[in-house]
Amino acid sequence: NAHAGFILGLGLRGCLKVLPVADCYKYLRLQVDTTSAAIILGKAASHVSSMDAGLTRMCCVHIPSMLPANFSDMEVASPVQCSAVLSLGLLFAGSAHRMMTELLVAEIGRRPSDRALHDREGYSLAAGFALGCICLGQGAEAPGLADLQLHTWLLRYIHGGPEMPMSGAATRESKQHPNQDSTACSSLLSEPEGINVSITSPAGCIALALIFLRTNCEAVASRVVIPQNVFQLDYIRPDFALLRLVARNLIMWDSIEASEEWLERQLPPFLSQLAPLAAELGQIAAAEIDWLLVLQTKANLTA
Repeated sequence: NAHAGFILGLGLRGCLKVLPVADCYKYLRLQVDTTSAAIILGKAASHVSSMDAGLTRMCCVHIPSMLPANFSDMEVASPVQCSAVLSLGLLFAGSAHRMMTELLVAEIGRRPSDRALHDREGYSLAAGFALGCICLGQGAEAPGLADLQLHTWLLRYIHGGPEMPMSGAATRESKQHPNQDSTACSSLLSEPEGINVSITSPAGCIALALIFLRTNCEAVASRVVIPQNVFQLDYIRPDFALLRLVARNLIMWDSIEASEEWLERQLPPFLSQLAPLAAELGQIAAAEIDWLLVLQTKANLTA
């Protein structure tokens, strides 16, 4: 682990540019998860925005969904998969590369399979960061991506709903329900139709915030829903509410103020006045409210 950390540190400082790709594969053949993740991330960090073809292949080899079906017996550890996905975002940072954008949008909502089952939350979040890096700060004006309607996809990942049909490079892998598609089926986990927001919501928030970073696009920011009453708390986790609030303010960057009054305005009215809310509801109705959930949401939004 110490050696892996040293390699990653060298990569973050840009010192791995002189390390040949052939030597990288010598490290990867050791099949040590921490070392493999460090080599992949370190090389990508040393070649940010280079779109290097050799490093791109090295990353794709460690992403099962980007491999042919006859490679199904190849096992890649979850940390290495997450590192490979994130490294693609570093390699193509700021490029608005269409094929990588389409693939990463699909990876955020990847359904469970025996090839990619463990740590799905981390994998989806890594894809969200990678997608945000590729289209960093370009918003709806990203060249060549207007027809993809990225904000529509990401808002669907945040709020949930039925799946939308993929286009372009993402259609090379079947998007049918895994219980009906034997090549993408998980023998351990079955999910119903629709988007699993427990997996995709954090990644969608991060990707949307990075893509529309400092664009002050109120049309997109206003569609990131923050709970406005006690009833909505049953459908939005406190930590997800925090991510949505952070995403909204990263988009509306110029509206941020260094004042306590601005912080208080970020809280929904029903959370800023809990005592009057309890009195208004009455003793019987107030007893039915999950006050722990209410306080957790307030604490997250205040943070």
